[in-house]
This record gives sequence, structure tokens and C-alpha cells, in this order.
Amino acid sequence: MAKGRIYTYVCDPKDSLDDQIFTLKSEKKDGKMFLDGRISRSDGVLTHQWQEEETRTGMVMAGYAMLLSKDKPEKCRIVYDDIFPFKADPGGIFLFDMQWKDPSNPGASYQLIRNRIFIGDTTMQVMGKEVRCIHFKVRERLEVDQDGILGLDMNGEEYYGEGIGLVRFVRQLNDRKPAFTLAAIKEN
Repeated sequence: MAKGRIYTYVCDPKDSLDDQIFTLKSEKKDGKMFLDGRISRSDGVLTHQWQEEETRTGMVMAGYAMLLSKDKPEKCRIVYDDIFPFKADPGGIFLFDMQWKDPSNPGASYQLIRNRIFIGDTTMQVMGKEVRCIHFKVRERLEVDQDGILGLDMNGEEYYGEGIGLVRFVRQLNDRKPAFTLAAIKEN
């Protein structure tokens, strides 16, 4: 993926949410492999950017930033960096935790805690083909600290296709459960 790939994820029509465009590119720096990623809305507005580092056991988050305003990316502090394991046992839990501040609300701080629980192997239809996948259950908690802590718990699922990467992700937000499915991959 040295030239990069663009992955388009489409939300189920009943949820009427904007498509998510992921741009991924691998690069080697100082003898280490990295995966650079960006998420944009379908109108081209960049919302997230990150860099993962390949380790012996999997991918770990090396850096993450959100674009909360048009001025500059807001860097996040990575607390726990597990992103994707190369080998997982059923029930294995992988923790990711990051914190950030929004410049438009300096009195508040935010923390996202994500547990990925490995469920097992499965297959699913991806862009018209049967693909072997691995399945994770996802538990997330978003905490907002502003004159006390307010927590929002979310659940979801993620499916990663062999030789492809993320092919489907679902997040439950209150009574809504939007699902995004990979619709297209093109070379950058």
C-alpha cells in the first residue's frame, strides 16, 4: 500500500448518515513500518488523521489527531495504544484509550476508551465476493470532563476481511445502530 488506497464506507440507507472515506498509505521510516490514515466525509472535509506502527504482535497507535476546526489538527494523547492484533484468541481484549481537548471549549476534556473483544472467524459478502473475516465486538466509553464527568457508553462490531482490512463497522448510539459497509476500494 505504498501508493495508498481509498476505502469508501456507505451507511445503511435507513440511517441516512454521510459516507466515510478512509485513505490509507504504508511507509517505511527508520527501518519501521507505519500505516498513515485519514478519514474524510463524502464532501472531502478531513475529520481524523492518524499513524499506526507495526510491531511484532500487531499494530499500535503512534499518533492521532482530530480536525475539530478548519485551523489545525487537535492532537490526542494516546494512553493505551493497542489497535489491531496479528493473532487473537477468542475472548481476547485489546484496549485503546486516548484523550483530547477541544479548543472551542477549553474547560472540557474528553477521553475515548475502546475495548475490542475478539469473537472469532466468519465470512461475509464484501463488494459482491465471499470474504474470510475476523469479528470483534466493540465496547466504547466517551467521557466528557467539564464540572464533573459525563459518560456515554456505546457498543458495536467490527469485521476485518482477509487481505482487505476493515470491511464493516457498526456502532450503537442510544436507540440507533448505524452500520457502515465497505462499498469500494481504489488505488490512490
